[in-house]
Amino acid sequence: MSYKKKIMTTTKVSYNAIIFCGRSGSGKDTMMNMLLKKFPTRFQYSIGYTTRPIRKEEIKEVTFHYLSNKEYFQMKNNGEFILSPTINGNHYGTKLKDLMNIISKGKIPIMILNVPDTLTICNHPKLNPFTIFLTCTDQEVLNRLKKRGDSKESISKRMKTAKKREILYAINKKYFKEILYNWTIEICFKQLCTLITTHFIPRRVLIFCGASNLVSQNYKNAAYQLGKLLALNKIGVVYGGGFSGLMKALAEGVLKHKGELIGVIPKFMVDNGWEYKKCTNLIITKDMYERKKEYLNYSNDCIIMLPGGIGTTEEFLEMCVQNQLGIINRSFCVLNTNNYYSTVMKPLYTKMLIEGFIRRDDLKKFYSTPKDVIKMLLKKKNKSNVKN
Repeated sequence: MSYKKKIMTTTKVSYNAIIFCGRSGSGKDTMMNMLLKKFPTRFQYSIGYTTRPIRKEEIKEVTFHYLSNKEYFQMKNNGEFILSPTINGNHYGTKLKDLMNIISKGKIPIMILNVPDTLTICNHPKLNPFTIFLTCTDQEVLNRLKKRGDSKESISKRMKTAKKREILYAINKKYFKEILYNWTIEICFKQLCTLITTHFIPRRVLIFCGASNLVSQNYKNAAYQLGKLLALNKIGVVYGGGFSGLMKALAEGVLKHKGELIGVIPKFMVDNGWEYKKCTNLIITKDMYERKKEYLNYSNDCIIMLPGGIGTTEEFLEMCVQNQLGIINRSFCVLNTNNYYSTVMKPLYTKMLIEGFIRRDDLKKFYSTPKDVIKMLLKKKNKSNVKN
């Protein structure tokens, strides 16, 4: 049984589609499938239509909608296709209706197209695609086509087509946002993820803080102010999903200023009525272990600790350990309201450094005010853009 309740957010991006283009064997399908696996709730493959025979590794109604020539031309004559190319003697089709249905669900449709069809989509008034051209060496193309089981005749035809596509790309380079060289799949996908994160994945920090209502109002005020500033600066918040103490103050600061708030909370806490129901997105996990995994799945930026108790400290330090071991790669900081951590944690980090138990890179940054935290987060962009 799955306990996760996932609700798509409506964060706006400038692009509303992704197009992979490139020569046969350049890895378009591979890159797309890896992307869909990594970001299953953000992207969706727009299933096209074709008259070509199904390949052994393909699945009906998943890879393509497979049509007879009669069915294809009936749909084409009815004006259902926004694209209807013929490639290597096979007919293909793409429906605008399918693309808009995906967009209406808050997802980004992904297409695999040739150069002329990419240009057509780029000039469509309802679509603003992020276009990526994939390329690799002739030998890599040859190896991949052979591995795929293509016949010698098919390989020869596709190699010639690949050369033509490279020329078409060079002529129409201005229509492509990026070119990726797929010499090795791992490196190419890492570069792709960097592009995707930049253009399609909202910035989201992960915040740990206390849930006690017994603390001084100063702590709650600082948490509220941090939530407010993050929202105003278009940075989403992933947190523990609670509605008491600093958690509640942080959440209200985010939501009252129209920010994105993702709560991650185990089922037993929901059963006790501890969840904050107004979250933009509430993720209900099976247990505490799964909760920590989902924290990382939904956040992608700095990990921040506010004042809190044992649970807050434990979760933050576990993330520090994962970072030190190379399991994750994040920056960390502490909002040290009222010098809360100055008498214990800050001296402890310093002592660990002096005695050689940690590296200087592991020393966490301590900030006195929410505005200082925001300035740090925006430092790479422009300090003057900080909104308060």
